[in-house]
Formats: sequence, structure tokens, C-alpha cells
Amino acid sequence: MSEEIITHSSLVGKLLVRPKVEIPAYTDKADNYIKDRKKIANGLSRSRAAAYRSVMIKRGFYKISDRAVLVRNSLRRATPRPIMLAIAFIACVFAAAKEFAGARYRWMSRHLGALRYAISRRIVNYCAPRAAGMLFLAVSVFAVVSSSIVGVGLQVYIDGKPVGFVSKRSDFIEVVERVEDKVSEILGYPYSLNADVSYNIEMFNRKEILDLETAERMLFSGISEIEQAYVVTVDGEVIGAHRDKEAIDTILNGFLQSEMKAASEGETITNVEFVRDVDVKLQYTNSANVKTLSEISQALSSNVRDEELYTIQAGDTFEAIARNHGLSTQALIDLNPGVDPDNIKEGQVITVKEEIPLLSVRTTKTMVTEEEIPYETEYVDDKTLFVGVQKTKVKGQNGKKLVTTEVVSVDGEVESSVVLKEEVIEEPVNEVIRVGTKKRAPTGTFIVPYNGTISSRFGWRIFKGKYDYHTGIDFAGPKGSIVVASDGGTVTKAGWYGAYGYCVIINHGNGVETLYGHNSKLLVKVGDKVAQGEAIARVGSTGRSTGPHVHFEIRINGKAVNPAKYLWK
Repeated sequence: MSEEIITHSSLVGKLLVRPKVEIPAYTDKADNYIKDRKKIANGLSRSRAAAYRSVMIKRGFYKISDRAVLVRNSLRRATPRPIMLAIAFIACVFAAAKEFAGARYRWMSRHLGALRYAISRRIVNYCAPRAAGMLFLAVSVFAVVSSSIVGVGLQVYIDGKPVGFVSKRSDFIEVVERVEDKVSEILGYPYSLNADVSYNIEMFNRKEILDLETAERMLFSGISEIEQAYVVTVDGEVIGAHRDKEAIDTILNGFLQSEMKAASEGETITNVEFVRDVDVKLQYTNSANVKTLSEISQALSSNVRDEELYTIQAGDTFEAIARNHGLSTQALIDLNPGVDPDNIKEGQVITVKEEIPLLSVRTTKTMVTEEEIPYETEYVDDKTLFVGVQKTKVKGQNGKKLVTTEVVSVDGEVESSVVLKEEVIEEPVNEVIRVGTKKRAPTGTFIVPYNGTISSRFGWRIFKGKYDYHTGIDFAGPKGSIVVASDGGTVTKAGWYGAYGYCVIINHGNGVETLYGHNSKLLVKVGDKVAQGEAIARVGSTGRSTGPHVHFEIRINGKAVNPAKYLWK
């Protein structure tokens, strides 16, 4: 069964005939048939309602349009003709402009479409041949990146614990051997790494690759016999080690600061340094070398060689002591600045080896001192004065100068001294002395050669526990005192003379001679003519002597006589 549904449409102005709706016949279930009938009836009702609403809306638009036409006609009749013409003209202009714009828009749209098509074709023609290459490049880059991030390598296990990946087993074996060699060198005996090292092939991230230096440090850290610390060495010899470098530097600076504080007034320290090569370096060392700061300080304060003393024995001389200890006489004198080498006594203690500290300090300083400029002495011969007589013509006066000196010393002992600058403040005045040249013949009388204390007379005496015959008179006095000729004559001996030491013999003629022994310095030479009272030597203690004195003899025809009979008659 079928039926027609007719709807009215004022927009198309004709009737539209909808197709027939077939309603199926249900014979099985009455309920389903009733439900279907209701659905169809509801659908038809909604269609009729929608059609009705559409018709009513269109009727409203038509009424509005009709009213607009009426209004337009009314305005047309009421509006003057010129205004209407103006409005018409404006409307034509707008219409023409709209038409022109529409034409230009269609032209531009057409050409833009053609341009888009050409560009798209160019892009396709350019990219299509290269698409395969780009794809290959992308695949290659992906493969390279993947291979750089992930790979297959050897996982190293130490005592069952993974430590990292290596590319070759030989690399890690080389690291182990290198560590064993270094540890053996540090400990001083062969060392073998006590660890179970195994390898396994595994996938790994490239970032997990084991750096060989890191592996070396890791192996070092697992060895209990060594430690990483700051090692203090002096000339390559290990003194100690500690983990605090600043504390070690403080100890070392303390040695230098003590020298800087020792500067006196007028001195400027320009440089302080260790004589030996002192080095502090972070490295692996034997655990036994790790010490406390006090132990390191004590070790640095020790001596390489301690001072050695010697007690003078009977019969010792300075020359013999120096020779027995492998020193020069001058070196022994320098070691004992307060000791007179010509006047040493039994039981006296002297230094034969100086103390040498481990950390000797070299100090460079500049000194500005005011020094005297010694005046020079000019001697002018005067024929009116007898030989041996001197008179001052112009008294000398020392000048003054400021001296800037650079002094380099080691542990307080001057190593070198260089004068940098001298500034004269006051010039010296030279002394002028008149010297008599008028010779005086022997007088036949004798005077005391040195007015000192008589320490031994002529004749038999006890000397060093034995009877001894003394052939002259000894005049004792300070070393360096002037010895004069007892009478005028000619010098026949001036030099070393056995037990007499440095000796002067003067021939006075007629078989008479005088002898002056044990002098420290001679002021005449053989052949010199001397007058009575003229300086010929200085008091000393050379030869067989017990102290500074002058031994005076008077000899007649080669035989010593008692000088007292001639000196004080």
C-alpha cells in the first residue's frame, strides 16, 4: 500500500510531489508493527511542521518586499528629480565600481591560481628527484646517530661489580699493568693487583664508555698501600705527605717569614728562597709517607749535618787541627771567628764542622750604611830628620759616604756582597808625614826593643817542666806591638829562623849583633840600614813560643851574652 504527500512551496511556485512511502506489512508481531506506524506518523508530522514554518517565513519576506516597493515608489514621487538623478548616478558609480572590482578579483584569482599551480609544479619537479637522496640521507644520519649512542662492547667487572665498557680487552689490561708498575715504583717492591677482573659482551650506551685515565684512578683508589696526597720533597727526597696543601704551604712560608723578620734597621729584604729544591705536588705515595703536620714540620726543621766540636789537646796547632779534619787553615779560622789561631789553649773547644740545616734559606737584602772614607797617608822624605823619626805635617781626616750594598746570605752567613751605589758626603783629608832620611851610625849603646813585661830572663830556667838555657830576655806584650832596633846597623836576617819564628838580626859592626825573635810581622828586609829606635817588626808568638812576646839577644862574636848588662848599665 502507498500514498502521496503533497506540500505547498511559494518559492518555486509549484507543487512538489514526494515519492510514495512504502509501509511494510508485519504479520508476525503486532507490537513492532504499531511501533513502526508511530515512527512513520511522527516523521510525517515533523515534515509538515517544517514545511509550514518555511512557507510562513517566505510569506513574511514577501510582505516586507512589497512594503519596501511601496516606500520606494513613495520616496521616488516625493524626491525632486535632481536629487534622484544624483542618487541614480551614485548608484551607477557604485555598481560600476563593484563590477570593476569583481572583474579585477576574478582576473587576479585566475592569475594567482595559475601562479600557485606553476610554483607547485616547480616544487614537485625540484623535490621529486631529490626525495630518494633525502630519504637516504635521513636514514644514514639516523644510523650514524644510533651507532654513536648505542653499541656493543666489553663490560669490565672487578670483583663481580661492573665498572664500565671498553672497546678492547687489551686496553684495560694495559691500564692494569701501568697501575701495577707505578705502584711498584712507589712502594719499592713488585706489586700485583689483587682483584678478580672479568669481561662480558653487552649492549651499552656510548656515554658509558670507560675513560682509561678514569679507570687508572679507580684502580689506584682501591689500593690500600698507597694514598693520594700532597708530597713534600727536598732535592727529590720525600720528607712527608699530607692532604692539606694550604697547611703545608703555611709551614714552608714560616721558614721564609722568620728570615724576613730578622731584617735589621736600614735593611730591605728583596728576596727570600730555599737553597734546595723544595716541591709540593699532588700524587700517589706510600701510605707510610702520610704524616701529621707536626711531624712534617719537625722533619723540615732537622739538619743534614749537625755541628761537630773538637777539644784542643796538648801540642795541637790550628794548622794540624785543620789538616786532620780535611779543612784549610783559613776555613777553620772562618768557622771560629772568635778564636785566635796563634793563641789556642788545651781544653779549648772549637768548631770543626758547621751545622747544615735541611732547609737552608738564601736571603737577598739591600743595606744603606754610612761609612768612613779612610784618608791616605803621604810620606815625605825629610833630610833634616834622622832615620826612624817621623813628624806629622798635615793631620789626616776620614771622609764620609753612603753605601748601598746588596748582600746575599745563607742562614745568616754572607755568601756575596756587591756595592750598588756610593754617595760621598764628605771628602777625606790626606795625612802628610815627614820621614827622616838622615842615617844615624851605631852608638855603641843599646835600648830596650819593646817596653813590655819581662817574662823570662837570661840563663837557666824551667821551661815546660825541663831545665832550659835561655839565651836572651823575653819582653811580653800585646800581639802587633812595635819592636824597634836596639841600636843602629844593617839587617842581615829577616825571615823565618827555626824555633825563633819570624826573626830579625842586625849587625852593629865590630862583631856585635842583636836578635829579635817570635815576631808576628817583619817591617824590614835584608840589607836595610836601620837606626836606633827604628821600627823593625811587630810582637808575635811564632816559632817555639808560649805567648806573644819578643825574644831579644845580644851576640858578641857569635856568642850570646846577658842583654841586661848592656841595657841597664
